[in-house]
Amino acid sequence: MALCTLMLSTLAVTFEITTMPAQLIDKNANVAKIDYKLSRVEAAQRLALFNRSTWDQLRGDLLMQKGAIGNSFDTDLLMQAADLYKQSISVEPATSQLWAKFALSKSLLKQTDNEFDSALQKAFLYGRSEADVNEIIVNIGMANTQSLDVESLLLVKEAVRHLYTIKTAMLLQTAANYGQLHMVCLWVSDLTPVRPVCQKELEL
Repeated sequence: MALCTLMLSTLAVTFEITTMPAQLIDKNANVAKIDYKLSRVEAAQRLALFNRSTWDQLRGDLLMQKGAIGNSFDTDLLMQAADLYKQSISVEPATSQLWAKFALSKSLLKQTDNEFDSALQKAFLYGRSEADVNEIIVNIGMANTQSLDVESLLLVKEAVRHLYTIKTAMLLQTAANYGQLHMVCLWVSDLTPVRPVCQKELEL
C-alpha cells in the first residue's frame, strides 16, 4: 500500500513538472515545494519509473527554478542544472526543449559563450515552430540583449515574430517587463494586426 501511494504521488509530481510552462524562472517560488518535487523525482528514479535522461531533465528544471529564486542566483545550483541538461542532450541530441533550457541555464550563469550560442541555435533549429521553445528563447534574448551576438539576436527576433502570432499578450508583457517593448514592436511592425500598445510605443 505504501509503495502504491509513493508511486502515485511520484507520478503526479512528475506529470506536474513535465507540463510546467516554458517560463522556468519564478523569483518568488516556494523552496519547500521545489525540494518536495526533487524528492519525488529521486524516488521515481529509484523505482525506474522513467529513463535516466528524463530524470536528468526533470532535476535540471527543478534545480534551475531553485537556483533562480530571489535577487541573487545560486551559481552552484545553476551549474548542476546545466550539467544535467548536457547529460540529457548526449542521449537525446535532437530535443529542442533540452537545448533551450541548457541555453537558459548558461544565460543565467552569464556564460553567453560559444557553447551558449550553439545551444541557442540548436534550440531554434529543432523547435522553431514550438511555442514553449520560442518563449524560452525570447526570455533569454530580452534579458541578454547587450551580450548576444548578431546571429543570436536574429534568432531571438524570429522567435519574437513567431510568438506574436500565437501568444501576443504574453510576448508584449514579457517585453515590457524587460524594458524591451520598443525593440519588440519594431521587430513585428510589419505583422498584422498592429496592437494598440505597439502603435502607441512606435508613435513616441
